[in-house]
Amino acid sequence: MDNFLTNSASLDAFSEKTTMACYRNQIPAAPLMRSLECVHGAARGLSELFTLLRLNETQRLSYADRDDNDAVSPPLPPNTVDSFMALGTAVCELLEADIERLAKWAGERADDADQQTATPSSSRRGRKAQDSSKEFTHA
Repeated sequence: MDNFLTNSASLDAFSEKTTMACYRNQIPAAPLMRSLECVHGAARGLSELFTLLRLNETQRLSYADRDDNDAVSPPLPPNTVDSFMALGTAVCELLEADIERLAKWAGERADDADQQTATPSSSRRGRKAQDSSKEFTHA
């Protein structure tokens, strides 16, 4: 029995149909690239922010254990840490919403591509064959 921590099937933002349409180059890549650039910038910023917060915790412990003669800088104030955590949460929520919007958009494109593949092509040869069959029934 899978638990919610090990079952990642529900975590996929893009359907299998959408993924396959991307591999077949049926979905334009530019919107996906713009979103990835945004995610990349946010991930870099969040990484730096969380490094700062992790170091701040070390600084907080050092400051609390300092001796009277030690010149130890104080850590960030708790309200500043809370603000940074709220910022990280807000950025993650915005990125999640953007990716879900993009997944919906790409899913619609995959559905369109699927319908175009399923619809018979009206190639020149196909029209000529249809036209000649009409002439045959009228003769």
